[in-house]
Amino acid sequence: MEDNFKSKKGNSNFLKKAFSLEYVSIPLSVFSLVLSLLVVFMPLASYTLPVYKASISLFFIAFIFSLSGIIIEFIKNIKNDKSSFNVQLAISMFSLFIVCIIAPLTINAYSFII
Repeated sequence: MEDNFKSKKGNSNFLKKAFSLEYVSIPLSVFSLVLSLLVVFMPLASYTLPVYKASISLFFIAFIFSLSGIIIEFIKNIKNDKSSFNVQLAISMFSLFIVCIIAPLTINAYSFII
């Protein structure tokens, strides 16, 4: 019983650390990638105009999440007087790359069908 309580407390510490200001760019990048997957797969379910408009709005939300992750990382580097390239910045840039390449191609491909 005591081990179960310790594991739950460990999970809450993980979530507190994952969503802290130090690591906030990683969840933003993950949310951005999930939204870009929705942008890709939503038009497969239905080719209607509302789904098309929803996928466009989800693209912009995913773009904002990715861009905010990069801005947060740059602000942290400037604040700490660092000029290093860390993993969190790389993940945020990868997320922005995926959002800016994959989602617009998908939206434009389905625009001819509607």
